[in-house]
Amino acid sequence: MAVEHMKEFYDDPNVKFAMQLLDHGRAHLEGAGEVAASELSDALKQHWVDTRRGSEQEGTEKKSFTARDRAIRTAFDGFLVQLESIEHLIVNGVIGAREFGELFSYWLTLLGETARPDDKIGHLSDDARSALWTYIRVYQFDAVVRLFARYGRAAPPGVEGRFVARGNAKIPLEQLF
Repeated sequence: MAVEHMKEFYDDPNVKFAMQLLDHGRAHLEGAGEVAASELSDALKQHWVDTRRGSEQEGTEKKSFTARDRAIRTAFDGFLVQLESIEHLIVNGVIGAREFGELFSYWLTLLGETARPDDKIGHLSDDARSALWTYIRVYQFDAVVRLFARYGRAAPPGVEGRFVARGNAKIPLEQLF
């Protein structure tokens, strides 16, 4: 059963798109064409008004989506929902936490909210990681947060000041292998 769930995860077109974009820096998205990881900061911005804040912070001014933004956001929503499903499967004992951590360790390191000094995988920019984690936190994909926290790659839901930059922004791919 766990194998079927993992196959479903990796076969999902949203997962394929998001993982290719985050790993290779570019990916083709049906209806949007070629997308670059550098577009994530704009595409995943908070686009709603937080009426509880009286400040001039991001998200206090209502902004409109472009069709391209919507396509990227829809794909990332699908990717994040699939990650949430994995956390629920781990919690319910369908997928083993240790086994998943071993299988997904590359992605936990690459995408994690919490970078570590000894990380050798770091070709995703801090800007792209920050945009992804801001989106995850703002739109309350809390099961994704718990999944990464399970492996020490995110702070638990509700914890402030949690993003840890790599500091070197990018490690050239040729230095990784």
